[in-house]
Amino acid sequence: MIALAFVVGSYVLWHGFKKHHSSLAPFLIFTAGMLCLLAKQHWHEYELFILPFAVIFIVSAHFVNFRLCRVKTHNQKNIKDGIIEKFAAENY
Repeated sequence: MIALAFVVGSYVLWHGFKKHHSSLAPFLIFTAGMLCLLAKQHWHEYELFILPFAVIFIVSAHFVNFRLCRVKTHNQKNIKDGIIEKFAAENY
């Protein structure tokens, strides 16, 4: 189940990376969360201590990915509009 969660989560983050923001931060946060899940499976006596960190890292990775996708999409549009306006002002 952990491997399936890693594959699905990585695919979602890959889409954001490739199409929107090109930032590795969500991948690194997600990987930390998945490592915590693996550690939880290995050290059963610390399961209740490790699990909240895993959840926080994984949810944070998807939240950061979501925010980066939104910010970069809007900034790219604003940058393109600004370049076109600047070009038009300089040449006409």
